Amino acid sequence: MLVRALLAIDEGLPLAFVGMILGELWAATAGIEFFIVISRAMKNFAESTAMSLFGFGLFAVMSFALRSIVNGLSSRQRLSAYLHPVTR
Repeated sequence: MLVRALLAIDEGLPLAFVGMILGELWAATAGIEFFIVISRAMKNFAESTAMSLFGFGLFAVMSFALRSIVNGLSSRQRLSAYLHPVTR
């Protein structure tokens, strides 16, 4: 059950990030996207690009962590399924 929940979160993560980006672009008064919008308006493209890469990096790290947890849990479940008949 936990593996399915983590897989569902991993599947919904890209949509959540797109929603977060769009929501912050229109209504942000603070945060990463607000900084990106303000730095682009002030023609600080280096800062804007750096914060964009930080946001995408955060997304990649979260997705990798979720997939690693799922792989670890599913391999333990497979191992316990193989060992369960032996230990009986």
